Amino acid sequence: MKYGRIVIFGGSSGIGLATAEYLKDKCEELITLSRRTAPFGNWIKIDITNPTEIENTAREIGNKRIDGLLYLGGTWEEHAFTDEYSFENCSDRDLQNVLDVNLLGPMRLIQKLLPNLRLSENPKIIITGVAIADLSLGGGKEMANTSSMIGLKV
Repeated sequence: MKYGRIVIFGGSSGIGLATAEYLKDKCEELITLSRRTAPFGNWIKIDITNPTEIENTAREIGNKRIDGLLYLGGTWEEHAFTDEYSFENCSDRDLQNVLDVNLLGPMRLIQKLLPNLRLSENPKIIITGVAIADLSLGGGKEMANTSSMIGLKV
């Protein structure tokens, strides 16, 4: 079975890289988006915190139909999920970066690619952060990370 055109954000490492490797031969076209070089698919360099780069990425994709948009990237505060983490000691820059990467970036990217998704008969958007939010709510203390994940659940 061939999937249609799939776009993966975060295709250079972690779950995004593993997903891109799995899908590389199963798609009509695989497009990977990331800051660092992605080894699978047609790679487009993007800093998701930069609205101009999101606009440029949408322009590079052009009028192509997108059947699936997988947002598999993300970040968290320094020392998150360790005993060293302290919300009180998080810098404003750290908090802003988490919200830009995990919340504003996906929102902006989805907004720009909606016309492409509408060209598909059955478009899908998958954001891994939504699943993580439920886990973090049970006692997670990483304020910006949890807040950004909750924001994407809406």
